[in-house]
Amino acid sequence: MAELPDEVLERLSTHLRVKLTVGDDASPADVHVAPLSKQLFLLISRGGATERRLLDDTSVSILAEDREGDWMVRSSGRAVVGRPVNGEPRRAELMHWLPEGVSPTGLVAVRFHPENIEYIQGRGATRSRAAGDVPGGKRPPVLSRWARLATDDVVLWFFALGILDWGGLMVMLEQKDRPALLLVLMLVSSASLLGGLTLVHQAARFARWREGLETDAVAALMLKGWDPPRRVRDVGLGMMGLGSALAVILAVGAGWWIGAWAVLASATPLLGPFHLARHALRRRDAEREVE
Repeated sequence: MAELPDEVLERLSTHLRVKLTVGDDASPADVHVAPLSKQLFLLISRGGATERRLLDDTSVSILAEDREGDWMVRSSGRAVVGRPVNGEPRRAELMHWLPEGVSPTGLVAVRFHPENIEYIQGRGATRSRAAGDVPGGKRPPVLSRWARLATDDVVLWFFALGILDWGGLMVMLEQKDRPALLLVLMLVSSASLLGGLTLVHQAARFARWREGLETDAVAALMLKGWDPPRRVRDVGLGMMGLGSALAVILAVGAGWWIGAWAVLASATPLLGPFHLARHALRRRDAEREVE
């Protein structure tokens, strides 16, 4: 996990508020900061506009300036909107940084992952500036991170669906002179269905994590803040729609059994109900604990 330098965290510990800009928003929000060891948290109002924006965009920048102009910290990176402060695993540490008179249930803890930083200190002839990327802070390339999100926990099944699609096509196809196009369409359909379902599941697990129904380990990839949860969900739904459309085209053009096999090979008829049942059980267990 990328971390801000200790000197910067020490500076921020004397500066209770920072300017937070989400994406290309022209109006930064004034938010409280909690510079804990190994992790910088931002404290934002629960249910406010900043929380809603962070669900759509994780790219942010923060700015902290000394009132007398002796130093300035500017850092850009990713922000992951989390749970209310009283539900965070590090809530005992966060309590020391709450603004006076504000309930921990009214603030949401946002985890900040820095990617680059600019640190200026001093004035005039003694002014010094340090700037650069934070080691290990950059997010992976687009294709790499989306591939990891879409194949998390189901990598082996992607190999299995390729074998199932090829084997099933060879068994079912009566005219074997040109099966290549059908095989490609089946593979794209199956992979889109499985990858899309996995992305939707990732977003659902993150939502359950925010409600306190999952541990950090379950939502580990989403907690890196590579892409916002709503975008992950929407891309997943789009991929499932593409896979379903291709399956229908296969069923109409080559036979219903080929379209049906593309869906079955993706394992979505099994995994979909399994994820829904697990979500319902986790929520039921949580409600029983409250009672």
